[in-house]
Amino acid sequence: MKVKKAGFWIVRKLRLIADYQFFAGAGLCLFPFEVDASLSSRTGKAKEVMEKGIRLGTLNPRSGTLSLSLEGATRLMTGHRSPRVVVKSEYASPIARGGNVFAKHVAEANEGIRSGNEVIVLSDDSSLLAVGRSHLSGEEAKRFKRGIAIKVRRGVGAYHVSENGSQGNA
Repeated sequence: MKVKKAGFWIVRKLRLIADYQFFAGAGLCLFPFEVDASLSSRTGKAKEVMEKGIRLGTLNPRSGTLSLSLEGATRLMTGHRSPRVVVKSEYASPIARGGNVFAKHVAEANEGIRSGNEVIVLSDDSSLLAVGRSHLSGEEAKRFKRGIAIKVRRGVGAYHVSENGSQGNA
């Protein structure tokens, strides 16, 4: 895979995909400056999108959507309409280690989330826990008590509650 500086048209296309997939303005949140892209040797299309060697996301060639990395999710969290799910604090630690989010774990979810959407998983204190793909809509995730709500692709690693009750990423 060849990594090169993404040209104007590639960056514009990536921004438009992010705006469509997440919310208007998401493209500038994710890709504010010039980015590097690894290009497919067969098709010449962008696969992984990076900035200064840090992966922001991967373009899925079948669906044409972006799969976020943890860095990409952190950038997208600045948008007030980002597709986010908040989980109950007692389930935060296993989810941060990569466990799936079940419906009973969900405290809050954006109403606009649909099955198959890319979502950001947060703890009660708004710390990033994981990124993944939703299996339920936002409304279903809040109402259901059984089943997988989000298939987690990557967790942040450790999340702990200290003796004094403060929470956060380790």
